[in-house]
Amino acid sequence: MTTKRQFSDGSVLIRGTDNDRSRAGWNPVAGRPERIEELKRLLKSRILVLDGAMGTMIQDYKLDEEGFRGHRFADHACLQKGNNDLLSLSRPEIVIAVHSAYLDAGADIVETNTFN
Repeated sequence: MTTKRQFSDGSVLIRGTDNDRSRAGWNPVAGRPERIEELKRLLKSRILVLDGAMGTMIQDYKLDEEGFRGHRFADHACLQKGNNDLLSLSRPEIVIAVHSAYLDAGADIVETNTFN
């Protein structure tokens, strides 16, 4: 399910939900042409704001080794503390919370949680 939020300045936020991924046949590029056209339209009218420091926001969670591993990588042989990329898989709720905080603060665009 994709949600669309219209703002008073005419801008639109298009956001997928976690439920999209659980459905059979989920297509990660569904709606991409519409999102690209919306970005082009907005870029013609104003400066867009990109999210901020992902790593700093993650550090605020003060995750230990177990916190980075989550359930999915609990038995992994290598140390994972500090592996921010892994959080997209092991602790997606943290990545979602950080992205949501930036969107709530007024960011127009959030980037993928990757560092390497």
